[in-house]
Amino acid sequence: MERKINIGLFIDTYFPMVDGVIRVVDNYAALLSQYPNVSVTVFAPRERGAKDGDFLYKIVRCPSLRIFFLDYVLPLPALGRKFKKALEDARLDIVHVHSPFPIGQTAAAYAKKHGIPLISTFHSQYKKDFKMVVKTEWMSNLLVKYIMRAFNKSDLLLSMNPSTAATVREYGYKGKIELLPNGTHMKAEDASPALVSQVNEKYRDTPSQKLLLSVGRLYNLKNLDFIIDCCAELSRRGFDYKMLFVGDGQDEEKLKFQTRKLGLEEKVLFLGKLTGTAELAAYYKAADLFVFPSTYDTDGLVKNEAAAFYTPTLFSEGALTASSCTDGVNGYIAPLEIGAFSDKIEAIFRDAALYQSVCENAHRSLYFHWTDVVKKLMEIYQTALGRPSAEKERAAN
Repeated sequence: MERKINIGLFIDTYFPMVDGVIRVVDNYAALLSQYPNVSVTVFAPRERGAKDGDFLYKIVRCPSLRIFFLDYVLPLPALGRKFKKALEDARLDIVHVHSPFPIGQTAAAYAKKHGIPLISTFHSQYKKDFKMVVKTEWMSNLLVKYIMRAFNKSDLLLSMNPSTAATVREYGYKGKIELLPNGTHMKAEDASPALVSQVNEKYRDTPSQKLLLSVGRLYNLKNLDFIIDCCAELSRRGFDYKMLFVGDGQDEEKLKFQTRKLGLEEKVLFLGKLTGTAELAAYYKAADLFVFPSTYDTDGLVKNEAAAFYTPTLFSEGALTASSCTDGVNGYIAPLEIGAFSDKIEAIFRDAALYQSVCENAHRSLYFHWTDVVKKLMEIYQTALGRPSAEKERAAN
């Protein structure tokens, strides 16, 4: 009988906080746990209101300190005796780090001590994060050097797309990189025709009116204020549209104030956070275009979700999220300038045949289901452990 593989996933923030990295780790842990002879433990900081018993995999928490001016807590693994004992007792075979900070560094030390593979995933544009907090270039560069010391201890680094891989090289990573896209559990059939009709009836004033959609945290680093400025330009031109923002976040009131100031209350609507898959699926399916001009995100789970429902995405030029997109083939790309971006939105809908082709290609090339992503991840783990994947074993026999 094949020996159980013990996998540790390490992250410096976790539920009940929710962001893209947390969702990735949760999907990894949940699906890996379904494999025979695999045990998964997520190592994370303590968070108020956490309900770890709700998960099918084990979660081990370390002490943490809440920082009043940030959404996140500061993990303190060095102060957690129970945490360190639980880590040793886990007898891990492979360590997968999702953050280069305290818990990730604890994981790297554990991997070195026990001589086991250390895999890291590069999730964020850390230099932008640092500069937002410290405000200076030299300090941001110093902090990047600090985290790259952690990343360069990895046996393998996983990146979601080619542009993100190039970014980590620019930061100073010298090791091996492998691409592994993000996924979604959503499927085209999740969109109930009845619910899609309800969305159309509620928000589409005329059959020809275009529904534009944004889903995610209301955070201006993602250029959401830029979307509203483009909406003002589209209204000035007489373009018939509704812009729907799904989500909540720290900049919600700023964005609503901007909308009121520009007189767009009837065109730009804030729908709040939707937690039901069926309801969110209906919005993705009803939308004509997913608007995602973020230059902050490295990939964005939402573009994958939109592609599940044959809804194309408009990216900003030069964004890491756009690296898997070819303009006019499986999505759209426009300069991050109000006039040019607005021009693109109008142009998208002038050629119905091309638009339909882009919808089909977006689904075909940008949509990945989590089951397939985690299957590839499991093969990566097997290779790192020097074990053939199940498929290779079958082929050999």
